[in-house]
Amino acid sequence: MSHKPALRVPVRTLSEGPSSLDVIAARYVVVVHRLQVGDALLLFDGAAHKEANALITGTSPLQVEVGAVRPATKMAPRNITWIHALPKGDKADAIVRDATELGATTIQFVHSSRSIVRLDVDRAASRVARWERIATEAARQCGRGDVPNILPIASWEDACRSASGEKFCLYEEASTRVLASAFSADRLVFAVGPEGGLEPSEVEVARAQGFSIVNLGELILRTETVCAAVLGAALTSDGAGLNQILALSLSLRGMSDVTFTSVPTAAGTRGSAVLRDADAAARAYARAFKA
Repeated sequence: MSHKPALRVPVRTLSEGPSSLDVIAARYVVVVHRLQVGDALLLFDGAAHKEANALITGTSPLQVEVGAVRPATKMAPRNITWIHALPKGDKADAIVRDATELGATTIQFVHSSRSIVRLDVDRAASRVARWERIATEAARQCGRGDVPNILPIASWEDACRSASGEKFCLYEEASTRVLASAFSADRLVFAVGPEGGLEPSEVEVARAQGFSIVNLGELILRTETVCAAVLGAALTSDGAGLNQILALSLSLRGMSDVTFTSVPTAAGTRGSAVLRDADAAARAYARAFKA
């Protein structure tokens, strides 16, 4: 008989002994999953990077007995900051989800010249709170014991100035192509433009702040797919393997046709290819970075 793993539940604080979970957690545990007294949970505090096993002792309200608190067993392997100019619609939600699943530790959205979305202070704070919830849920689903830090929305210049690490600005007109072998530093920073791309002046701002200006080869990616492609390549460069990327839901979901004018390989560049399968497309992205 297979052993069903304990349900993972995010909490704001974690300490050994009897405890009560909040209304949101209670609904998730009791209403959505229909767990009962005696069932096991795995509680995790994504901010403190701690976790603990717990047993349900009461359901109205939700009461638990928390065991010994320990360091989280699954964490992002290194520090990765993802800076992204604000995209349209709900694309930012997907970017946060993908970045969390693929190991980003800091995520920041920024205003740029070609960003269509403009948020006032109240709406910006509301969006950040929403992204924090999405990141927490994505961490719960993928098994991370840490949750990325969602920074307040800033200007492109301020974000580039404050970022520290080995820094890459992804720009389709750059003369240098980035390879996965470049992603070897313990602290990485990536900066990406919105749907319309970056202004040349913004690229120069990034360059002045120490960013390497690079492209992703001959593939032109949507702004919402760049995160999955780049962080997926960073995962493979860290030894996690391509299968782990494919196991995670890259932001290729919903794309039935992906056309490449050319797909670089170790042997050179082969001609036009049309990929009708998301896994095949993800493999092509990984090959492009590794060539």
